[in-house]
Amino acid sequence: MIETELEALNFHDAPKMVSPEFPGTKAAAALTQSARTESMVRGGGRMPVVMDRAFGVTFKDPDGNTFIDLSAGVGVSSVGRCHPKVVAAIREQSESLMHAMEVNHLLNTPYTAADDVAAVIVEPVPGEGGYVPPSPEFLQLLRKACDRSGALLIVDEVQAGAGRTGKMWSVEHSGVKPDMLTFGKGVGGDVPMAGLVMRSDLAAKIPDGSAPNTFAANSVSAAVALTNIGILEDPALDLLNRAHTLGLEAQERIRDFGSPFVGEVRGRGLMIGIELVEDKATKEPLQGERLGKLMGYLTSHGVLMIPCGRYTNVMRVMPSLTIPRKLMFKALDIFGEGLSRL
Repeated sequence: MIETELEALNFHDAPKMVSPEFPGTKAAAALTQSARTESMVRGGGRMPVVMDRAFGVTFKDPDGNTFIDLSAGVGVSSVGRCHPKVVAAIREQSESLMHAMEVNHLLNTPYTAADDVAAVIVEPVPGEGGYVPPSPEFLQLLRKACDRSGALLIVDEVQAGAGRTGKMWSVEHSGVKPDMLTFGKGVGGDVPMAGLVMRSDLAAKIPDGSAPNTFAANSVSAAVALTNIGILEDPALDLLNRAHTLGLEAQERIRDFGSPFVGEVRGRGLMIGIELVEDKATKEPLQGERLGKLMGYLTSHGVLMIPCGRYTNVMRVMPSLTIPRKLMFKALDIFGEGLSRL
């Protein structure tokens, strides 16, 4: 897909701030209500950003400010929000069937001995841990260790999967074949969807109906998931290879800022972590006051980024795979300007 077509899947004026103050009056009212009625344990934090309408990698708040989203809802929206094909799938499926009788699956384990290790569960690329891609040898060693002990190797692809790293599943970078694979986020995108894939011989050992799941047969979610997978695998779009190439270019742009506060830029594809530090030699995490100043600059200039890592000092670049190059580098340049003001 050419860049002009990708740009057409976004609000054309992003980023653009029109409210005299930020957050604006309508967003401030929504944030006040949210603080009264919603628990902050769900992970949203108290960022002064309210989404009213979204399209692609852009969104508008209730006051008309337009943002570029480099978070993709924490990796949820691989193909961009409200993609026309996804909207069409929702409309078509909702007119015929929205929820059927639940149709079973999965999880159980054939291991029962108390001293046995039943399984090893690992993220091929740690998400909330700070976007630290391991060497291929790490997962290969885990595979060998599991084979020796008879344990299952389960990979968690909820955040790193669905094309984000330039492969459909991030475990593919290692050449390792897991026994089970969990997915979510980018497969469902605009609707909730998660699942578990496993070796056929393991699935055959699980009795029918042994693990009921109320929402397993939601037809709208299934239709959207299939549509998202179709978009990701469309050879004409080539989104996975594009994610790899664009990710390398983005990392180079960030390094070119030459900021003394950037300790490391790392990642695969469009799953990039920028570790912010006080000192490059000691890797002392960036102080909270500086991080708060940077976050304030970004949101007030129409860019949404979400930090992660043990010390919350790793900024994530994880936009939808459909992000136009123009919007990607416009957002990164705003990030670079924010760094220069620390």
